[in-house]
Amino acid sequence: MYEYEWKSTATPETAEIFSHRGTIALSGGAGVFRLALVHTEPTESPKRKYHAPQQRRDSRNGICCRHGAEHRCTGISGVLEGSTAQLPAADGSWNSSDTSVAEVDSSGTVTGVQQGRCQITDGKTNYQIAVRHLEQRQEGTYADGILIVNKSYPLSADYDPGLQPITKDAFQKLSDAAAQEGLDLYIGSDYRDYAYQVKIYNNYCNLYGSEQADSFSARPGYSEHQTGLTIDCNTIDDAFGDTPEAAWLAQHCADYGFIIRFPQGKEDVTGYQYEPWHIRYLGKEKAQAVTKSGLCLEEYLGVTSDYKYAEDQNCSSLNTSDTQSSQADGYTDGYYQGNTNYDHQY
Repeated sequence: MYEYEWKSTATPETAEIFSHRGTIALSGGAGVFRLALVHTEPTESPKRKYHAPQQRRDSRNGICCRHGAEHRCTGISGVLEGSTAQLPAADGSWNSSDTSVAEVDSSGTVTGVQQGRCQITDGKTNYQIAVRHLEQRQEGTYADGILIVNKSYPLSADYDPGLQPITKDAFQKLSDAAAQEGLDLYIGSDYRDYAYQVKIYNNYCNLYGSEQADSFSARPGYSEHQTGLTIDCNTIDDAFGDTPEAAWLAQHCADYGFIIRFPQGKEDVTGYQYEPWHIRYLGKEKAQAVTKSGLCLEEYLGVTSDYKYAEDQNCSSLNTSDTQSSQADGYTDGYYQGNTNYDHQY
């Protein structure tokens, strides 16, 4: 990455210069600000590397949950009420320990009946199935009481809780515990409202195109940061994953109610690149359960992360009070309209 010295004729009151994922942009005010860039020699590699989407693996050890788009997982797996999951081919016949919770047919297709847990077996292999209940509330969608925000499930555009006190308090305890071991964990980024996410996402689309931007940046309304339950620790930099702080965070964050939201190896399920700095507050009990399972949150809850699912289900209607749309509010061809106070030149 090249380092630049940024110069602007705009005053601090009318412009904001910010650095994010190795890129810099100018925003704010009603005008267009021209920047003079002074190039120096490269001092480091790009902070984020683009990884092309992986092909979904055909694993005989996992199940494929069919809910909009399929995904695969292992261990205790979630499936939504009324949705199905496909178990691997079996030598014997399938049986459910509780058909009032989940049913299974001779081909290994599991159907979630009602919220609860049961065991499904072919006589040799046992699968622990958790049937999750999906609930729609004004601000968004909950699965077994967990607010789920991803590419399938948006938030209301006017949901504006700020950084929630429970998140801030839990992170302070986490940070204090890390400090006791000589480590420095701090908040690099936390709450972002809908309007600010418009700016960030449009900037990435301008820089990288919408396909690449979608691999690491959420479209407005689909960002976990808008929940007030998410924190980016330290720096948004791939190099963070190699630090002692990242190792400690991965090992201990669940003890303080957080999970690593986008874990390594789950990119084809979460829809996002691995982010060792991005933690989501669930509460201690739920965070420990998700971490112990070895699953990402989508697998644990039995939900997908796919913008097409949101469009098909008209979930984007959450972003307007009276109308429904097949796309998120203002979204067209990789950009969001209506952000007239944002312009930048490179």
